[in-house]
Amino acid sequence: ALDFATMLGIAVPGTIIGSLLAAGAWRAGALSTSGAVAAAVIGASAFVGGLTLVAGLLTFFVTSQALTRWRYAAKAAQTGDVVEKGGPRDAWQVAANGGAFASASLMSVATADPRWMFAAFGALAAANADTWGTEVGTALGGTPRSIQIVELIAVVMASFLMYFPLMVLHEGNIKMGGEGFGD
Repeated sequence: ALDFATMLGIAVPGTIIGSLLAAGAWRAGALSTSGAVAAAVIGASAFVGGLTLVAGLLTFFVTSQALTRWRYAAKAAQTGDVVEKGGPRDAWQVAANGGAFASASLMSVATADPRWMFAAFGALAAANADTWGTEVGTALGGTPRSIQIVELIAVVMASFLMYFPLMVLHEGNIKMGGEGFGD
């Protein structure tokens, strides 16, 4: 475990770099103001955890943003009446995707227990599966089905359950897991 002074010495530059990256994402329209603040905090926690976690977080963010922008007009037309939030991610969305990751990142440093690093990447993989599945499933359309009750369900609520996005999720999670092991 790192002592407080060492952790602070990493956190300050990490906060500055995380804030600059979040400001860039805000300027690009990927984050709202509240989302940029939340992203700066999560980014700082990644820096404290180490460059491996930073690489994983950046990979998640860049690929998720690319998929969000992919076929955006078609997805907006399909989900316009159903999806409450569109456009830039706000603090709640950023925290939902990155909060568990940030907590695990900080715990990995505070305890020096490598299981927290695995937990951090597990949290990113879960956020990745949700984001990629929703974006790809919505973009490709089709008739989603519940894998639990095998009946038709609303497109937006279950687009991530379609067969093709499951294959994409698998590839995305392999990528996220690979970031955690330096592959």
